Amino acid sequence: RLGVVDWRSGAPAFSNATDQRFDVVIEKEDTYNICWCGGARLCTSPSDFVTQVGILQVETKRDCELTDWWVVHGCNRPCGGGVILFRRSVNTYPTGGGEPCPSSDQMSKEEDCNMEPCPLARIDTVWTEPEVLREEQPFRVHIEGINMDPTEDRMLLIDAEQSCGGTLQHFGGALCGQDGSFDEHVICGDGVRSMRVKKQGKYKLCFCDASASMVTSFDGKTNISYGEFAAAGHESLGCATAATYLLTPTEGWELTVLEALVVDTAEEDSGLSGAALACIAGAAAAAVMILGACLGLYFWMRWKERQNAAKVGPALMDKEPEAEPGHGAPLALGDAPAPAGGIDMRQLAWYEAYYQSLGYPAGTATQAFGGLPTAALALPAPPPPMQSDVSQQQRMLALQ
Repeated sequence: RLGVVDWRSGAPAFSNATDQRFDVVIEKEDTYNICWCGGARLCTSPSDFVTQVGILQVETKRDCELTDWWVVHGCNRPCGGGVILFRRSVNTYPTGGGEPCPSSDQMSKEEDCNMEPCPLARIDTVWTEPEVLREEQPFRVHIEGINMDPTEDRMLLIDAEQSCGGTLQHFGGALCGQDGSFDEHVICGDGVRSMRVKKQGKYKLCFCDASASMVTSFDGKTNISYGEFAAAGHESLGCATAATYLLTPTEGWELTVLEALVVDTAEEDSGLSGAALACIAGAAAAAVMILGACLGLYFWMRWKERQNAAKVGPALMDKEPEAEPGHGAPLALGDAPAPAGGIDMRQLAWYEAYYQSLGYPAGTATQAFGGLPTAALALPAPPPPMQSDVSQQQRMLALQ
């Protein structure tokens, strides 16, 4: 709800062709409409102020209020000059044109701490991963000692005949802050892109103690090889040049890089081809053996079938007919009534005897060929057929 105050300004405190300023004093906090009277109106009554030009928010004037400074984190270094980070926040924001709050940069600050020099690092033992180094092969260096700083210390490789800090020529280096590093064991290089050496030979490992690098005083007359540079008030060179890599391990300082292994691609391809051919040959031999076994089984079954037929056929042909009790003399095949299908009774009797020799019940052949009923098959074996009939039966057996 907008407050209502009958306040008429009178003449403006400032006016030009485009702007006017009116000085207003209102004692009550509220939100007010700003109305304008112009044109031919007399501007003596509130009803003459018919044009709304804005809204005025009246508040009590309050300045920005801040909290006290509080510590974000303690000193970030145990020695050699560190910093403590402080921060503050807004407790009350300004209103009514009060003093504004500081910028974000002014809401935090740093203070020096632990300014005493750090103890010098000492490196004792160095070993590599892998143990055998070769040209262009990435590797990692493990350094054991005391008072090392994984966040800043570095290593460098120089010629084995040179002294650490005595030459600017080097063959690559790496940070010593890989995962697993601490003040008594640092790991230098990621094993993927660093370290790696392009040429075989012998190299010396040099170590840069970042908190004790060689620094020069402001007048340029004094070299200081220990302590934090900012703490001592000197300009630091850090580990930016090879001259500051002064430390050498007592064991394992010399690294030997061997010639890269040369792989004979022709022999490798030949070996792969030979293996592939051996595999193919083995598979083919197995397939031939399986096929041979299947064919052998098939032909053996066919041979066994023919052997059984050869044994049964002559026995049936050579057997003399005998009279059965109650039937009198044997009935010749020629006297038997012809089956409905007109099949040769001699052949039908021979097949009936053959099927019974294989274990089938009486009447199987007759039912299969549509011949006599089962009762008519109680006949003795037929007499031996003529030679031409024997040949014909053997040909039929072969076809079976």
